[in-house]
Amino acid sequence: SQAPGPAASLKPTSTFIPAANVKANPAVGLAMGTAAVSPTDRYGSHLAVIAAGQATTIDRPAKGQPLLLALATPTLDGATPVDLDLSLDGAIDPAEKQDAYEFADPAPQNNSPPLPPIDLPAFRLFADDVTKFWVIRPGLKPPAGEAYDEIEIGTHLLATGAHCDVYVDAVLGASKEDAAALAAAFDNIIFPTDTRLFGAFPAEGVGGHANPAIVITPQVSNNGATGTLAFFARRDLDAPDPADPARKHANHRGIVFLDAATLAAGRRGDMFASVAHEFQHLLNFHHKRKDAGVAAGEEMWLDEAMAVYASGACGYGVSESRSVYAHVAGYFQRAYNYSLTDWSRNPGASGYGMGYLFMTYLADRFGEELPGQLVMSPLRGKASLDAVLKTHGSSYADAFTDFSVALVNDGLFNDATGRFSFKSVKPRGKTSFGELHGPYAVPLGADGAHVPARADVAYLFQFQPGDPSPVLRSGGLFRAIALVP
Repeated sequence: SQAPGPAASLKPTSTFIPAANVKANPAVGLAMGTAAVSPTDRYGSHLAVIAAGQATTIDRPAKGQPLLLALATPTLDGATPVDLDLSLDGAIDPAEKQDAYEFADPAPQNNSPPLPPIDLPAFRLFADDVTKFWVIRPGLKPPAGEAYDEIEIGTHLLATGAHCDVYVDAVLGASKEDAAALAAAFDNIIFPTDTRLFGAFPAEGVGGHANPAIVITPQVSNNGATGTLAFFARRDLDAPDPADPARKHANHRGIVFLDAATLAAGRRGDMFASVAHEFQHLLNFHHKRKDAGVAAGEEMWLDEAMAVYASGACGYGVSESRSVYAHVAGYFQRAYNYSLTDWSRNPGASGYGMGYLFMTYLADRFGEELPGQLVMSPLRGKASLDAVLKTHGSSYADAFTDFSVALVNDGLFNDATGRFSFKSVKPRGKTSFGELHGPYAVPLGADGAHVPARADVAYLFQFQPGDPSPVLRSGGLFRAIALVP
């Protein structure tokens, strides 16, 4: 059987064998619609659309390198995810499906690296120069009758920039140099980049405060008990309401809360990346609610994808932020277990790495104005993506399929069109924190694999020289492209 792993043994090549190697299984007698292949486009369009109940054979060429098969399950809202069976020994007998190797979601894990311990000085009583904030402690169960577990803290204002005020928890011994470095990064990089991509900070400020606040406190991670690095609370853009448990302690200010762990040596990249990430959330929610008329804001998975993209766009990506690198590397190791949109069943119940890559791919291909168009769209989630992408001559289903192929293709096959490759981040190559190898392949048993129904997943199958030609059958729509040297 084939062990899962990256397609690292492949050598980059400029040769591509197109759709002739993808054909319908004559034993089943179902025709498969393949798009025409233009002589000027080695990849053509989507080379295979595997329809319900159809068996499709992917012929192996007489070559010495593995065959790679990229499959995508893009579904719009309301569509039903589908199963896919892959056989290495001929036509698939549905009655024998349970004998196929079936992979399961691994136990939830946190793909973020372990945080260094924090030594906190003794608690200091509030002083006259202290500014108080209410902090939600993510991941903790709220007391009875409360919406959140939250605590009021006292802070000192250690730096004031042109576009921000940096407050540090009074229990911390943070230096003014750390606060000044953060203020400088925010003023010179994060603020201009995020506001260019996602919309302006409110000209009137929030709650009488012209600048957003960055508040550094160990309470963000409950004194290191969780891996949370930062957060933005939507309620803080509103005035407090004593009758509403969710808003009775609203700070009524644009605030990014940052964990004290980012003050540790070697974590400055994570500090800046986290602030860029959370400031995107602030801008996104403000404009989505006020200008686009969407009171609920953006769907969580898309909001998070744009937020981690913001980190990379500000220059704090896989080579600058250990946390961003860890999320991308963790995604690649189990890419077949991650859905772009359904985080609840993903490892660690997150999808930051996949979201970062997907949004970066879209901005690389369609232009950096696309994220801002999503923010201003009156739609949410995939419906918004589909509508915006259609203005660029694509669609959600087409772009997600092309993204799935780009994950496999980039660094292995040449792509003059830019359709199946990345510009701003590379799935394969060295970073400051380790080497990325691209997505790992689905583990195959002796007879193949059974892929459970799940939407918005990018799959990679890798077949070794000498393996039989794989046969695919789906209970619904899959999109596939075979990449062979």
